[in-house]
Amino acid sequence: MILAISICCLAYLLVMILKAGLALSYAASEERADPAGLKDETVTIAQAILSGDPGLETMLESNLSSLSGQRFLWLCDDHDEEARRVTARLIASHPGEKITVLLCPPCPPARNPKVFKLIHGSSQVDTPFLLVLDDDTHLPRATAATLIHHARSHDIATGLPQYEPGDNLPSSLLAQFVNNNSAMTYLSLLPFAPPISINGMCYAMKSADRAIFEAIGHHLTDDLALATAIQARGGSIHQSAYPQRIATRVKDLAHYARMTHRWHLFALLLLRKQPPRYRAAIFLLHGWHPLVLWALLACLLAAPSWPATAIVAGFLLVRAALIRIVQRRLFHQTLHLPGVSLLSEMLQPLHLVHAALVKIIDWRGRRYRVFASDHFTDAAHDNA
Repeated sequence: MILAISICCLAYLLVMILKAGLALSYAASEERADPAGLKDETVTIAQAILSGDPGLETMLESNLSSLSGQRFLWLCDDHDEEARRVTARLIASHPGEKITVLLCPPCPPARNPKVFKLIHGSSQVDTPFLLVLDDDTHLPRATAATLIHHARSHDIATGLPQYEPGDNLPSSLLAQFVNNNSAMTYLSLLPFAPPISINGMCYAMKSADRAIFEAIGHHLTDDLALATAIQARGGSIHQSAYPQRIATRVKDLAHYARMTHRWHLFALLLLRKQPPRYRAAIFLLHGWHPLVLWALLACLLAAPSWPATAIVAGFLLVRAALIRIVQRRLFHQTLHLPGVSLLSEMLQPLHLVHAALVKIIDWRGRRYRVFASDHFTDAAHDNA
């Protein structure tokens, strides 16, 4: 039993060290831009806004501060009275900023509601670059400058997600899932292969290319659809190691389950489109680690001993140290919570099973039955 535990711990840590090393090496090699070089009115920051998050106004205002001098396009549902009140207050308190609020009609069935808003607002963009940013996301000026720099030579440049610490267990679980995995997932394969998707929360592109939204409006997974459309025409994607900061309050465990279910279902759709060798590489680098944690727990419960406990304790300390090193290097702060981090990782197989079995998701106030990225129906009205 001691040998089995030692082998599991060693295999896990070796792969983790490899991923961390690859991610940090890529980050160190990325060409960066001087934030001071981001000239006024270079980029339009387009945000599809949906009220309901208590931090919405604070997050929108944070971008007005960090990206002052750029143009802002806020896309609100015409029936969303709270979003209209929030945006009106911000416009009144920031009279020097160039802000356009566009009221959008209801999204038709079988259309992506976020992309529908982007299509509706694309005619308002007259800057050289367009940057799509989720309404719960803060974009530091250094990240924006680097994304615009790489969008000049690529079809699209995307940021690295970093979640702000949560104030309850569900929010902390979600934050740990992202913060522990984003760098090692998004960056570790880049020395060997181009990105297979983008981070849909934050990406920049040339405004002249905004017609691409029309081509993906019938896809539910807009990030995967964008990446696929760009690659199909021989274009390129730049994945930056610069983060954007996301602050989403997860109300309760049911809300957490809905969000992770949607993310894992979209991840399965992404994997389905990859060739077998790429799927195998993803599994070897990212897929089997939670099973090791479950195996270690089972071994300790089946045959508890002080040597086994000491080995697992040492393993957990090294795991935590690796995560903290990566976070300090890329996020410039440590966001690791040991107990919540372990729980978040051990829950991942359950989320994958849930996503594989249940094809109905809740997203942006709607319920969809998902068969593929470009095949989904309104679950509230279909008879599937």
